Amino acid sequence: MLAGGYPPAQIVVGLPLHANGGAHYSTIPDNLKSATPQAVYMEVSDGNGGWWPTASSTIMKVDAVLDPARSVLTGQATLGGVGYWEWGSENPAEPDLSQAIKTRVIGAR
Repeated sequence: MLAGGYPPAQIVVGLPLHANGGAHYSTIPDNLKSATPQAVYMEVSDGNGGWWPTASSTIMKVDAVLDPARSVLTGQATLGGVGYWEWGSENPAEPDLSQAIKTRVIGAR
């Protein structure tokens, strides 16, 4: 989109809150929650072909498109925002991902 001339400030990237294949984050194995995300994919591998978002990988993804110092986009461009789908795939009693998003996007409160 950037190469096509779309203004970065008007682009919102959509990110999922579930694993590849659609597995709900509420079912993530406990040992993966604190695992270090793979640097390129910005997710955690379960070793069986599954890739999971975690709180730290979610922050990495937000930074990759919203923080000019960490942007992975051409010319370190930053986008207008991030959007999420499958918000309900996280366990409401353990809002790891939504808390990470809230802390990173609107700041700790």
